[in-house]
Amino acid sequence: METLPQTIRALDDAGAAWLFVDTAPALHAQNVDLLRLADLVIVPLCASPNDVRALARMLPLLSAANRPFVFVLTRVNPQAKLTIQTVMALSEHGPVLQPPLRERVAYPTAMIDGRTVQEIEPGGAASSEIAELWQNVKRRFTEKTERQQGEPT
Repeated sequence: METLPQTIRALDDAGAAWLFVDTAPALHAQNVDLLRLADLVIVPLCASPNDVRALARMLPLLSAANRPFVFVLTRVNPQAKLTIQTVMALSEHGPVLQPPLRERVAYPTAMIDGRTVQEIEPGGAASSEIAELWQNVKRRFTEKTERQQGEPT
């Protein structure tokens, strides 16, 4: 059986432009090995005390992996004081990617049968949020590539 690094190399050799690995939310030491393979780690969190507390266990793993990471807020009520407090707390540890994904019926509805919000509500508010988030994720990769190309060899 191939190892994950071998699989990633094979996908790269085959011309894959993107590979997303969605891990289980449980934290394990072996996650560090997985995180070390990432070009960018995207950490989704709700604006909730439970998620912020769980982040306290995740930060040492992110640090040990020594890979770039961003936070993405999900299930957000933008007017809630807790949302603002969560953004401020997260910003002390790393960038919070925009836009936050609001609490919308479209997200769980899409998950029912494995579709995306773009498929169930093209042009809808959730679709627009995801499109903007994707542009910002791609921008992170572009910035990283430009920095690497500017580094002396």
